[in-house]
Amino acid sequence: MSKIRTEADLYEPVKNHFASMGYKVRGEVKDCDIAAIKDDELIVIELKKGFNTKLLFQLIDRQKMADKVYMALPSLKWNRKDFGRILYIAKKLNIGFITVKSRTNELIVHHEPEALPRPKNAVKTKAVKNELSKRLSDMNKGGVSNTKLMTAYREKCIYAAVIINEEGETSPKRLREFGFTQAETSNMFYKNFYGWFEKKKTGIYLLTEEGRNEILSSYKEAYNIYRDLYFEKSKEFLNASSSLKSDEKETNEDLLGNIDKVHTTELGCERIRKNLKLENQDIIEWCRQKIQFADNITRKGKNWYISIDDFVLTVNAHSFTVITAHKKKGVRK
Repeated sequence: MSKIRTEADLYEPVKNHFASMGYKVRGEVKDCDIAAIKDDELIVIELKKGFNTKLLFQLIDRQKMADKVYMALPSLKWNRKDFGRILYIAKKLNIGFITVKSRTNELIVHHEPEALPRPKNAVKTKAVKNELSKRLSDMNKGGVSNTKLMTAYREKCIYAAVIINEEGETSPKRLREFGFTQAETSNMFYKNFYGWFEKKKTGIYLLTEEGRNEILSSYKEAYNIYRDLYFEKSKEFLNASSSLKSDEKETNEDLLGNIDKVHTTELGCERIRKNLKLENQDIIEWCRQKIQFADNITRKGKNWYISIDDFVLTVNAHSFTVITAHKKKGVRK
């Protein structure tokens, strides 16, 4: 293991510790070095190379938004008096105290804080939780500075870029099929903060060559995550479509398999003759023959709608009664 030289070197052992306890852990979330959540319990961990009053103020501020707050420090060669003071302050302020040994990365929890009452700043709490819930990738190392950070917004833009790259172009409507909200698509394409998208025509967007190159070079890990998600969702769409077609086939067979049950009333016969201008035909036999050679049969609610030539028959799906027939709109004879 490498020696702990920066705050970012503390990230992996601390992240692994909380991840092993079932927390979803992400680095650099809304100014917090590490934020983690499990069963709606939000914890925040600040990574520092040393203990000072600035860290204390920061931890107290984090207590306004999190259920538990920790500080993680390298395991330095403190004298017993200094270490005892830090531990005393941690216990007094209900702050978790973690140290990580250099080279071995052994993590020790010296004090486990109690869950705090309802956070005072609900707006900040909600912002951190929302950011955590939307972040799939784990590209940020907690404790870093002066580097591009992965945010939930950037991930959404990458997801949209994946869809465009795979399909050639996209629309806000198409993105909503993949879970985007109307506000997200509007904000993404209208502001185009990163300059990754360009408008082809009204409602249709493309990925710029510069955007594609930047994403593949700087955010390859996130791109691959969302590419896998894209194919997973596409497979779900395909299965749903196949299931729908299967259900439709079963529905059609239900009608065609009971063709001898198709009937209508005297009033129904008169209505069909009038609407379709029929004269001496046996209406029931005529309907049965037409249904067997229908162009399309669809089930909506309690009725079947059978499209035949220039007219539509409506049949009750439970009683097989032909309710009515009418000319298709725009068809005149």
